[in-house]
Amino acid sequence: MRTVSVITGVLLSAFAISSCRLEKDEAAASRGARTSIPADAPSITGVVTDVGSDGRIRIEERPSDGSGSAKAVVRLAENAAILTRTGSPTTVGAIQTGMRVSAWFTGPVMESYPVQATANVIVIESGVP
Repeated sequence: MRTVSVITGVLLSAFAISSCRLEKDEAAASRGARTSIPADAPSITGVVTDVGSDGRIRIEERPSDGSGSAKAVVRLAENAAILTRTGSPTTVGAIQTGMRVSAWFTGPVMESYPVQATANVIVIESGVP
């Protein structure tokens, strides 16, 4: 009888924990925020060469190239997810010049050089070298 009580207690605890996680994920999803790294290829992967005071982030595939390689000036969508490579959420304040990041664009992209776009996900691939 005691074994049944222990097993029941463990199962109820596991259910409560998974329910809390599910509620957290559902709340984030209802706000439009992502809770995981997208499965599709990023729109751009490169080095952050500028973090503007206006919230724009400049990402360059090869910063040493004057032209010819992918470069983007990215604004963050209202519910943009900023994640580490492990999928842990972080804040835009964690993004620094010199970091390698990937960004997934949403909506129209202005085909200037560098392109100008809005990102709904940014993943910090590696820290400042």
